[in-house]
Amino acid sequence: MAKAQTWDEVVTEMQEDFMHTFGAFDWDAYEQGERNFLETTVGFALYGPPPNLPDENAANRSGYKQNQWENIQRICNLIIQEDAHQRRNVSETWMARIFVCIPTPGHEGDRPGVATIPIFKVPKYTEKDMESVWYIDSHARIYVNWKDYLDNNLLEACRYCYPKDGIYQADAQGRVKVEFGETPAASALQTTLTALDTTSTAAGVGSTILCLASLLGAPVAAPVLAVAGVVGTAVSLYGAGRSTAALVDRGQHGQSINVDDPEARSCWLSIGGSVVGAAANAASQSVESMARVGKNVSTTFHRTTTALNAGSLIISGVELVNTGSMLPQKFEDKTWTALELIQFTTSAFYFTHSVCNFKTAKTLFSETQTNVLRAYKESLKSNNQRKAFDRLAGHTVRDMQGGKEVKKAKIIRSIRSIEHKDNFFAGVVRAGKDISKTKSSAKFTETGKVQINHQVTVDPTKFSNIEGGQRNIVLKASKDLAAGTISQTQFDNIVNPIIQQDNSSTTLHQRQAIPNISGNTRGRSNDDDERI
Repeated sequence: MAKAQTWDEVVTEMQEDFMHTFGAFDWDAYEQGERNFLETTVGFALYGPPPNLPDENAANRSGYKQNQWENIQRICNLIIQEDAHQRRNVSETWMARIFVCIPTPGHEGDRPGVATIPIFKVPKYTEKDMESVWYIDSHARIYVNWKDYLDNNLLEACRYCYPKDGIYQADAQGRVKVEFGETPAASALQTTLTALDTTSTAAGVGSTILCLASLLGAPVAAPVLAVAGVVGTAVSLYGAGRSTAALVDRGQHGQSINVDDPEARSCWLSIGGSVVGAAANAASQSVESMARVGKNVSTTFHRTTTALNAGSLIISGVELVNTGSMLPQKFEDKTWTALELIQFTTSAFYFTHSVCNFKTAKTLFSETQTNVLRAYKESLKSNNQRKAFDRLAGHTVRDMQGGKEVKKAKIIRSIRSIEHKDNFFAGVVRAGKDISKTKSSAKFTETGKVQINHQVTVDPTKFSNIEGGQRNIVLKASKDLAAGTISQTQFDNIVNPIIQQDNSSTTLHQRQAIPNISGNTRGRSNDDDERI
């Protein structure tokens, strides 16, 4: 029984056959009117015989599948375009073939599985260089020399066999010279990138599922959605980086980087979608952050954020359709790439994320403000404190100019400046009856205090500790001052004894002289007035 051949022996034998078949002549020559022979040669080398009978009357006369026929045309065009031999005339094209061998699963009888991949050579002769050769692979990529092919081909990660120096030549014993090596995809860098591609795709799918679940009404917690957004954005930016590298590589190897090419278009859409999507997320987060701290957002920023959100939705939708339309055929032909999966998952993420979260910036800003105020109110200890919050908030914005968002921002800034909210609102509740009895007004200030009748700014904790009768005197005096029925001097004379009495009990404090407590003009509303 014959000993089974090793893979190395099998591929060396195959390369020997190729040398004898294709190595007898340096170049095959095709006249201008023989393009159909060139197409037949290229097609057979790539795909073997056509699966259907050729039909000269059909749009695709070759008998190959449409996508195969288009690839044959691309490669033939490149061969004709790039051929530059010294003795060339307009009616002749030179081309040669070599093959690389890669392993395939299983065995053919007792022989290990082998796939042969054609490479088409064209001369790039000049007066100074009569040996320059360019190589065109099955992806219609151009390599300017054999090393360029060995370093940058797109073969899967494996050990492969190829003719030495990219030429079929025999050694002294008449045997073909071959070499074995690892494809670029098997390098440590590419292995790492492949692992990152797999991880990124899985993370992108997970983020998309969470966004889709939320869109369909499933209960997904806001923090979980926030994490999904961060993860999805990180994946998309990684995909944009990979797409950028892919476009650079395509440009360096003669492939189209124009948007009319489906694969290049996917790269451009991935880059554009990721940049716009990330910008939209950043802008939306800025709007939310400003709303939480009580800042106002300009109309220009509102419009810019809304435009970015709309742009992200549109670009991701177009990218989803573009990449999704290519993948079924690529899966069928087993020509899909990890980058295309990343592009598809990131476009799906941004599309579902945009649909799920699409709001105008103004709506987002207003809803965030409402949520902040609601959460703050609900955190108070009692219904009385919550009612006191409502009364103070109502008085704070009653006389303000501007829209609802401007008024809510004022309240948010005020409550953020309160150091001890439990003591603060407990004091407001204790003093509340006297404030109501004297029909006084009280509102928040942005310094964490309460302003009484637009005249006196007080710490409610300390103010509530003043004896009730004296507290009523201060309230009535400030109201009379606001109404103009007493003068500033009269107000100071009424309040001064209470201040002095409080100095002995340390419940009432004054930073400067009495006349400065309420300001110098009637009806003044200033958050920086002296505080009681």
